[in-house]
Amino acid sequence: MKKNILVLVVFTVPLVQGLFGQVSSDANVSHNKPTWDFKENKYNKNTMTAVQAGNIFKNTDVYKTFFVSAYQELYGVSLMGRAVIPEPSVYDIKGIQSYSYWTYVNGLELDKEMKIKPGVTRSTGIADLQVNYLHGLMEDVSGEFELNGKPIQVFKLGHEIKDPNGLKAFEAFGHDNCVAYLFTHDNKLPYRFLTRKEYLTMLKNYWQKERETGMASIDESEKQMLDMIENTKKEYTGELRDNMLKELNSQLEQYRKRKGSDSQKLNSGIQLELDTIEYAFRHYSEEELNKPAIPIADDVYRGFTTEKEGGYNFVVLDDSYFKKNLPNYVQQVFVMWY
Repeated sequence: MKKNILVLVVFTVPLVQGLFGQVSSDANVSHNKPTWDFKENKYNKNTMTAVQAGNIFKNTDVYKTFFVSAYQELYGVSLMGRAVIPEPSVYDIKGIQSYSYWTYVNGLELDKEMKIKPGVTRSTGIADLQVNYLHGLMEDVSGEFELNGKPIQVFKLGHEIKDPNGLKAFEAFGHDNCVAYLFTHDNKLPYRFLTRKEYLTMLKNYWQKERETGMASIDESEKQMLDMIENTKKEYTGELRDNMLKELNSQLEQYRKRKGSDSQKLNSGIQLELDTIEYAFRHYSEEELNKPAIPIADDVYRGFTTEKEGGYNFVVLDDSYFKKNLPNYVQQVFVMWY
């Protein structure tokens, strides 16, 4: 495993040096090359044993070399890093452990006359190498959709940008003015694009379920009020009981008067969404429906757009990409953003 990581680093470091060439501090400030201060590894001891964490962090020295090589031209700074296992999130890949290597610098700060401010440093994040973790490359849309009878987690994919080295580069989510680079095995992608047909089918399933849930909620509210009345009869006596029952029965009567109207509003609103989706199915040809989905809205159909117009491709993780016969900490996909 370590051999594989070293191969990646050897391949990537010359590239990273080029990518990070614009990041600099004044060489005139100090002639000291950067020092490396690696903070202790961070992981949740409640969800992982020390042995499991050790398997993940055992290659930390390789990643130190990676970043030090990339930033060897920086002067007057303290290069710092930390290996981190993130908390569980929607970006987790089932059965595979994610972790990251953060890198940041403490540089000297200058005043308006370009003189060093004694004892003053500024900490700035400069790069993050993520392993088996696609946050930044993607942004969560929803985990409430279903497709083919199964729950499905949907993401927006960052806009792909042209890279002079021919790498897979994207505008990074959640990191202003940052670029995310995707490194995979066998030139495959760890995600697949949802088609318009799949998107519309998910929306149809979603709104049908919303109608069922909404109608059930209206009935459940009446049931809860009836239960409160029965409990009041059992648990209270005298004038207090009579006053409480009077108030509860009044609320029940008012609720029943508007129940039909509430049900009708809910049903008509959802039916409008379903009719809009059905119109889309009829409007597009089979060829058009099989194009990648770049919807204008997330959970209501308002038409499709393009990346050029600011839209995002909707994607899901492709389970076939990830090899399940390997230890869960093996590096299967890298995302590096800076």
